[in-house]
Amino acid sequence: MIYSDGTTNLVSGSAIVRGTGTKWKSNINGIAAGQIISIQSGNTVIQNVIRSVNSDTELVLAFAPSINLNNANYVISTTVPDTVSDGVRHICAINAYTQLT
Repeated sequence: MIYSDGTTNLVSGSAIVRGTGTKWKSNINGIAAGQIISIQSGNTVIQNVIRSVNSDTELVLAFAPSINLNNANYVISTTVPDTVSDGVRHICAINAYTQLT
């Protein structure tokens, strides 16, 4: 699965990613630490690892990028499709989501 709702903002030297129109903490797709995030900067794609998910609009990366980006497109690879971990992640995300509603 891939999650890509909204856009991201990065400040050079900071490991914090701010999102606009994102639902990282409460989404049913299960965004979590350890997942890969790819952020587009023109023709370049920056890849990093999510260290923590602080809120629907804030992630902390494993490494601080050395670039400023505003309203950048991104994708988060949430699972490897059709694996046991994919099924478990979906079940956990659905359970967490239904407890909120």
